[in-house]
Parts: sequence; C-alpha cells; structure tokens
Amino acid sequence: MLSVPLMSRYGLFAVCWLLVSAIMAMFATPSYAQKPMTLDQVEAIVHQMQQAHAALDDYIAVLNQRLRDEDELLPPERVLFKFKKPYSIYLRWLDGGTKGREVLYVDGADDGKMWVHNGAFPDITLRLDPKTCQALTGGKHLVTETGLGFIANVIASDVARAKSHPLDKVRCWDYGKRVIHGEPSRCFELITPPRRDSGYYSYRAFVCQSQLTGLLNKITVWDFRNLLVEDYGFENTRVNVGLAANDFNPKNPEYQF
Repeated sequence: MLSVPLMSRYGLFAVCWLLVSAIMAMFATPSYAQKPMTLDQVEAIVHQMQQAHAALDDYIAVLNQRLRDEDELLPPERVLFKFKKPYSIYLRWLDGGTKGREVLYVDGADDGKMWVHNGAFPDITLRLDPKTCQALTGGKHLVTETGLGFIANVIASDVARAKSHPLDKVRCWDYGKRVIHGEPSRCFELITPPRRDSGYYSYRAFVCQSQLTGLLNKITVWDFRNLLVEDYGFENTRVNVGLAANDFNPKNPEYQF
C-alpha cells in the first residue's frame, strides 16, 4: 500500500502531466477549423482567382518556391517574378546557390526563344528553346506554362474533372481564413485518388486565395506517394504597376543578359 506522501507525489505528477498535455495539445491544434466543403464551393473560389487574373494587365511578386528533384527536396528559393499580358515573363533568383540567375521570355519575340543568364560560372547568356531547356528555368514547368493564371487554370481543370467523375470521390476541405505572406487568405485542400494514372494534376493540393487581390497566393502539391513535390507562395503581389516593354527587354541595363 502506498504511503500518503508517495501517493501525493504521484497525484501531483499526474496533475502536472495533464496540464502539460493540455498545453501541448493547445499549441499542436491549428487555430482554424478544418471542415468539409463541396466541389461547387471550391469551383467558386477558383473562378474568383481566374476572374481576378483576367482583370489585370501585369503584376510583380516575390515567388517563394520549394521543389523536389527525384527523391531530394531542394532548398527554398526566392524569385522576383514579373508578368505582363499577353505573355511576358522575367525571373531573377534572389538568394541561394542560384542567386543572380535570370530568365526572360516574351511570347512571339526572339524566334520563340527564352533568354537565360545563369548568374554563376559559366557566366554566359544563352537563347534557348523553352521546350528543350526547362531545367535551366529552375522549375518543374516550361516558362510558357507558369504564373498565377496558369496555376488557377490547372486547379479549375482538376475541379471540372472531379465534378464529371463522381466515382473518383474527390474530397475537399475548408481551412478557413489564414494569413499567408502577411495577407488575409482563404485556404482549402483538394484530395484526389492516390494513383499515378488518376488523370489529376496531383494527389493533394493545398491552395490559398489572397483576400486583398483575389489571386492565388499559395499552392502546395503532393504526388500520389504523398510526397511534397511543389510548394509555391506569391509574396507582396502588386497588380497593374505599369510594367513596360523595357521590363522584358534583355538590353535593360538593370539586367545582366
């Protein structure tokens, strides 16, 4: 039979452990409520993103990205991103091992080639076919297939497929309001069948819409193995800033082409 002091000691330990557990649970539990949402609700948010992109002429943002190369998750990168309609893009890597790299592409110009300046040895400028030199842009997509409009269209395509294939039982989760890169945002998750041949872009996609611009400002993607493969966040997105032809001119003295 335990003595009173020993019982008191164990009782005190139990109380303390319960308090610690409660505090740990409080910090481990997200401050937002995850709840189911319908495909129609997701479709409405994605449509808002598409409309916001259709209404703009240009934008500047800092792209925060992290990508997987085969089985390796690469270090995070920050990239200055300039976009102007109908389709002009300028990218400059701001930090990391690829700091100083520049990519410029203007649809219909330069014989369809993109300009690439590596920013490191060998420090040369090349004009390359986007379809054969995707790796030099540092992304998983062609330079002709990137930006906020492209991403929103990819999500819209997956939502449309899910609505037309109810047997796929695609699930949607509402993560409510969050702060993404300092902006109030609305976030949701789309979960599709975990098969390589599912016909969807990804197995899971966590997506956020800025409540300031109406544009997408974050997307994180997992493949059918549930491995993170792409994570993009658009920080400090400024729309209709008046980007001019010189912003997409390789002879711009601020560039190093």
